[in-house]
Amino acid sequence: MKTKTILISEDELKSQSLIELNVAAKGLRVIIKDVQHNQLRKILGNTLYGELLAKVDLSLLPDTDPNYLALSTEDLDFIQDYIQPFLIAASVADFIILNNYKLTNKGVLQLNDVQAQNVAIESLEHLKNYYDNKVQVSKADLVEYVSGLESTGNVDKPAQSTTSSATGLYIEPFDYSNYFNRDSRTKYL
Repeated sequence: MKTKTILISEDELKSQSLIELNVAAKGLRVIIKDVQHNQLRKILGNTLYGELLAKVDLSLLPDTDPNYLALSTEDLDFIQDYIQPFLIAASVADFIILNNYKLTNKGVLQLNDVQAQNVAIESLEHLKNYYDNKVQVSKADLVEYVSGLESTGNVDKPAQSTTSSATGLYIEPFDYSNYFNRDSRTKYL
């Protein structure tokens, strides 16, 4: 059985964010895998993403294996300084919404502890917006780093545009050169 490599552990996510230590690892693992596969892979491109996961997999083999390869300092810095901050911010942003609801055999439920108090939806949206902004900042740093790798020829260009937002929406860049045309009507966005 092939295991899916995740580039940050559930424990590391908890220690680097405001997610409490008592949160079940299963839910976090699902969120991390989803963010990594559906967001990070699109930013890095399939080639760089696959190569990086292969390097991480090889680095996890025992020293006695002839294929053992320690991660290079560059790869380790790339993971720790760019990938993990993005994974943390994006995972927390998803966790805010996904943790409030549980899918059970009785339907979608909102579970509460005896001592816990629900947060108003407006506060939850404010917190989600805060983390969405953190995602955008860490994503911009990651995209800038990957662009630097592309310009040096160290990696192929990602298969998908790196200008898409963390939510998966893509907006075509607008050509402003013909925005106003004296011979015709004014064009509006």
